Amino acid sequence: MRSVMSIEWHEESLKNQKFYYNALFFETQIMLKRLSTLQQENDFYEYQITEAKKLGKVGFDSYKFKVKKKEVK
Repeated sequence: MRSVMSIEWHEESLKNQKFYYNALFFETQIMLKRLSTLQQENDFYEYQITEAKKLGKVGFDSYKFKVKKKEVK
């Protein structure tokens, strides 16, 4: 059986819930930015591999291998 909680208790509960929501929202925005950055890095890395193959390379240093950056959507 549940007991009746005061309005003040519910207000505090809502305040805490909103705080948690804001914290999760902020973390989500950070994660979305990280995902976007990682996707761009992966796209460019894949492009480097494709270009290296076209040039007949058997290997390359991904930090030093300069290729014209392709347009990434």
